[in-house]
Amino acid sequence: MAAELVAPAPSRARVRSFLLRVALALFAVISLAIGVIGWLHTATGRVAYARVFGASCPVGRASAQDVERGRVHVARAVRGTTRAAERPALGFALDRTTRAEVDQWASRNGVECRERRERTLLLCGVTSATAVGREGPSFDEVTFAFTPGALRLVNLTAVRYRLSPDEAVRHVTALEARMRASVGAPSRRAGELDAQHLGSGPYATSAIYYAFSDYVADVTATNIPTQGVLVREHFMSAVD
Repeated sequence: MAAELVAPAPSRARVRSFLLRVALALFAVISLAIGVIGWLHTATGRVAYARVFGASCPVGRASAQDVERGRVHVARAVRGTTRAAERPALGFALDRTTRAEVDQWASRNGVECRERRERTLLLCGVTSATAVGREGPSFDEVTFAFTPGALRLVNLTAVRYRLSPDEAVRHVTALEARMRASVGAPSRRAGELDAQHLGSGPYATSAIYYAFSDYVADVTATNIPTQGVLVREHFMSAVD
């Protein structure tokens, strides 16, 4: 009888290395390069990543528990010291809205979604602005991430593609005004928010960031080749 081959259990060092890659990938989403990295985590960005690197993002292969640990790790690294007066997230409540409630919202608004990662990740397609209490063109993608077990919302991203530089500036300016009324001025900025800068070349990016002890958010506009200017809104719980 042929000997049975048994794969060795992964070492602690390899596990730690993998978890570190997950945390770093999540951190990249809200780093200075967030416009480009954020695009790589959208549907078209994931296709481009696979074509160039021949592999998927390590976050896509991680378990629900790994991703949640990564979120907490990132939150601890980037969050501020004071609580947010409010935690706007497209009308949803971070740490409170459940997966079942989001499913009901999607059904009610005719939004098509696909679930991944043990039901903790919901990838939704075209979503009308009115479905999330906004105005303007539809969102091309809306992504929800939930905690394992309790399935409560902790991470939300919404993306609009194919905007002109002028349109992108108008959207970001309007969102900044909305955020200012809810949480105050941005914690920091990166890149000039004007049409000339966003139209200056591929991957030109403007971003605004908000960091509180219980909430982090960012809004980025990035010039993506063949996709026009992408505007990406990201809202995340910073609670452990």
